[in-house]
Amino acid sequence: MPHDDVLLADILRYARQAARAAAGLTAPDLDADPDRQSMVLWPLIALGEAAAHVSPVYRAAHPEIPWRRMVGLRNVLIHDYSGVDMVAVIDVAQNHVPALIRQLEALNPQG
Repeated sequence: MPHDDVLLADILRYARQAARAAAGLTAPDLDADPDRQSMVLWPLIALGEAAAHVSPVYRAAHPEIPWRRMVGLRNVLIHDYSGVDMVAVIDVAQNHVPALIRQLEALNPQG
């Protein structure tokens, strides 16, 4: 199993990918473009999967990071893929992911 620092680097990389892919999009834009959906959704799924594998000790030491929300979003995107609300996805990618990026960069300035 990867170490926490590897997982954190993965989460940061996927967060940046999701934010870049969602930049300037609206929910209708995303809803109408399956290729863009993949570009936004896949990194959100991957960062949630990586977050699920961060050690409980590290998660407890950094409660400011929304670990449960990342994993929960991943679960919704994987298990309820046909009912995904693109308005919520755009909100996450454009408003919450940039804050996550800042939090992760503060933990690892070289990230």
